Amino acid sequence: MKKTLLLLGAITLSKALMAQTVIFSEDFESYQAGDQIAESNASFYTWTSNSPNMDAPVSDAYAASGSNSIELAFADGTDIVLSAGEYNQNIYTVDFKILIPEGEEGYFNLLHDWNYTSAVYEWAIDVNFANGNMTWVAAATEGGAGTYTPGEWQDIQVRVNLVNDFGVLLLNGEEQLSWQWSLNNADGSPGLNEFEAVNFFAWGPSENTGLYYSDDITITEEIVTGLDEKEYTKFELYPNPAKDHFILETMANLEKVMVISSSGQLVKQWNIAQSEITQFETSDLESGIYYVQIVSEGKYHVMPLVIE
Repeated sequence: MKKTLLLLGAITLSKALMAQTVIFSEDFESYQAGDQIAESNASFYTWTSNSPNMDAPVSDAYAASGSNSIELAFADGTDIVLSAGEYNQNIYTVDFKILIPEGEEGYFNLLHDWNYTSAVYEWAIDVNFANGNMTWVAAATEGGAGTYTPGEWQDIQVRVNLVNDFGVLLLNGEEQLSWQWSLNNADGSPGLNEFEAVNFFAWGPSENTGLYYSDDITITEEIVTGLDEKEYTKFELYPNPAKDHFILETMANLEKVMVISSSGQLVKQWNIAQSEITQFETSDLESGIYYVQIVSEGKYHVMPLVIE
């Protein structure tokens, strides 16, 4: 999944025509407490067709809005999937709220690929909650820095950019991680630049545990149209692999350049003005795979970088 690219044509979306559409929205207010959500809503499934006992009940114990949410309990074997669709282009934003009671744990993941009847799947990212800490596995690498308050609703957002092939994870509006979306989270190998499903599983870092609630789930799609060759902004990054520096060449208006470790940690950052060729020092970085995150004209672009 980790790829070394000498030249990446990243699409500058600010010049494109964007049409944003809500493709899924659910606040669980149209159900009664005790209703099974996969049984009641055609967009939700249990993990596989041979596991109907994994369904999640609607609950009135907690609610971020209105009176209801869904309960995911390890004791009940809950493992449900929100099937978004089979997408391989455009930009998607997944928003939902999550509440993990004091002393409990939680987990969700997003998938590149998933099949209800054959249990074929490919992970995109796994996110865990326990003891006030949010951790994750992305690009087959463990990381974590987010903190949350047990017993209170938290805002989760995952941005899936299939145009530029990167994902962004946010907790309560704060960016926690950005990574190359298409990498197969099972082993870090090249995977599918696709988005198909969100999996809510009653699990946690301690494994045989998990109890949490989710509410107000929304998925939006930004359809990118009107692009032509003139609307491609090219970023040339070289040398790659690099040793003590890399050069970023572009005609775009650069605002910020960041180097992110493979575990999702920010290790270097430059706030810069427009320059056709800009050199960035990396002599203090250890050998390994990194991601250069570029902010240009209010848009994010991600390029892999190898330090020798």
